[in-house]
Amino acid sequence: MRHSHLSRSLASIIVVASSAGALISMNACAGSEPSLDGVPPELDGGSTLTEGGASSETADGGLDGALDAMADADGSVPCSPDGFCHLPVPTPDSLRAVWGDDVGTVWAVGAEGNILRWDGTTFVVHQKVSSPLYAIWGSGPTDIWIAGESGIFHGQGATSAAVTFTAAAYVPTVPIRSIHGFGPNDVWFVGGVSDWEREEGVVLRYKGPKGAAEPEFEHDPIEAEGGGFTAVWGSSRDDMWLASSTQSGMVARVFHGGGDGAGGTTFEEVEVKAEVPDMGLGLSEVVGGIHVPDTFIAGNISWFGFMYLGVVWSGATHPPDGDAGAVVWGSDDLWGESWAFAVRGIYGTSRNDIWFVGETGRVRHFDGAKWSLARVTIDKMPFVEDLYGIWGGSKDIWIVGDKTVLRKSTEVKP
Repeated sequence: MRHSHLSRSLASIIVVASSAGALISMNACAGSEPSLDGVPPELDGGSTLTEGGASSETADGGLDGALDAMADADGSVPCSPDGFCHLPVPTPDSLRAVWGDDVGTVWAVGAEGNILRWDGTTFVVHQKVSSPLYAIWGSGPTDIWIAGESGIFHGQGATSAAVTFTAAAYVPTVPIRSIHGFGPNDVWFVGGVSDWEREEGVVLRYKGPKGAAEPEFEHDPIEAEGGGFTAVWGSSRDDMWLASSTQSGMVARVFHGGGDGAGGTTFEEVEVKAEVPDMGLGLSEVVGGIHVPDTFIAGNISWFGFMYLGVVWSGATHPPDGDAGAVVWGSDDLWGESWAFAVRGIYGTSRNDIWFVGETGRVRHFDGAKWSLARVTIDKMPFVEDLYGIWGGSKDIWIVGDKTVLRKSTEVKP
């Protein structure tokens, strides 16, 4: 693993669970075989990056002949050599999040307030709100939540095409940044701000329809820890993860939680340290994580908010000392030690198939042994639109960003 400008001294920490769907419970995996004999996975694998973007191991791979100048099945949608098809979008939005029901409908939301729906053929503007949207999650095809600057909206209907989004009974004081749920009656929303003028966060839980006199959302006490919350994920109510940003967005914190036996959740802070020794900079932002079964958390190290280093942290579930409750974290920079490119999204189905997306059109893949930069350009001009969200189903991976929707069949490997 490469640690050129990251500290090698990433702390060992005690946690009861990891993450999934973003991060799955370690208790659930305690009986599984640890990967790499319990040592944090080598994220690097010794690969080098070519000027063309792909790693040297894949730049001249067998995909070229099969996929160069390929197009979508109907011949109308251009696709890159690595199978990323650029779909037309109805408006030039800055799309921030994407989610699908895995039965044919995909939703995307963006900074312009548009709610886009893919009906299997094309994207249409399904509905619009008056302020930016940053997050989306659904429990099924006709039960969808979106949120952003002006609060939370709940979409319901007889079919996906008939879903109508209405404002929830919550008056926001801060933007909602992330949504994750464990069913239609257990949905979590986090958000906040952390800048030079104000630092405030919110952690809300929806537990199903309430009476007219009851609040629709419950505030979790973890809000008192301060900071603006940036991400929520987890595999179950007993394996929840939160991330926040404090000190004007310069310091990130990670919390892991589980059920308290009384219907609530108890969170404890998890220390995931990273530093750039020569500059004294540490973790400033976490965007999410997965567990496959090792844990992977994606985030950024920032130089006063002007330059970013995208970083992934990995944690082995069974360290060499034999303590099954401990996690040893390792880290690697995502873009080949290149500053100024923040990571914005993470998705994966297994330890051998993990994706990261970020600024200037960067998409990176980890196959369990080595990294590669995916080829997403479809012509001689470089693709440099910022990418913010990624979601995958059983057949496709979807990526959204500035004026961009990318679709890749999971049957075509990078």
